[in-house]
Amino acid sequence: EMSSDAEMIMALRNKTSTDFANANVPPGMRYVLNYISITNACNFRCTVCGARAKKQPEEAVYLSVDEVCRRAEEVRRQGGRLLHLFGGEPTIHPDILQIVENISRMGFSVGLVTNGYLLGTNDRLAAELKKRGLSRICLQFDSLNPATLELLGRNYLKEKENAIRNALSAGLSIGLNCTVTKHNLEEVGDLLVHGLSLGVNVKNMTFASAAPVGRYGLSPQDSVDREQIISRLLKVGERYG
Repeated sequence: EMSSDAEMIMALRNKTSTDFANANVPPGMRYVLNYISITNACNFRCTVCGARAKKQPEEAVYLSVDEVCRRAEEVRRQGGRLLHLFGGEPTIHPDILQIVENISRMGFSVGLVTNGYLLGTNDRLAAELKKRGLSRICLQFDSLNPATLELLGRNYLKEKENAIRNALSAGLSIGLNCTVTKHNLEEVGDLLVHGLSLGVNVKNMTFASAAPVGRYGLSPQDSVDREQIISRLLKVGERYG
């Protein structure tokens, strides 16, 4: 069962370019996108952290450059070519530049899944990562409302906006990831419009419902389901065409 809302599913189907009558899975599709967590450490303690990342230094674990490369080699052996590094927060890894350079030389298209804070406070970091072979960042971007961001433990909007500017200036592609709760559900349309306004280097936006896993500090009543998210996005599409 895809959905209990047939009208919504048909609205989505009518918007897609997929040919459902002749939709064959391309060869190698299983390994289109791959992830390696290079640390469990983070510089923030968000209330909806599915990874339960560690802010205390004594609890931090950082994979060595050799270990990351060993895991990347296994991904390559299985046919992977797109590799994203995440955590925790990968930009706080002390060897992040060397890791990006090494796996880029292995032939991967490399991305970082990041909260963006260091990319926003260090104006040279994005350009240096690009120089080492980074292709894209996937930036957590949940709200334009400081009160909502404070509730989520992510109230550093200025740094996120700086991170986007620095990444775009460096020639990196950007993906924006939004974790949706009832506190920012009404914003998803505005966030979509905001992302589109940033230009063609914003390649994708992801809206996912917050799941009660890892460190989930909200109440069950704060959760939303994917149909609520899709419904909001369809409405903004109607508003803006």
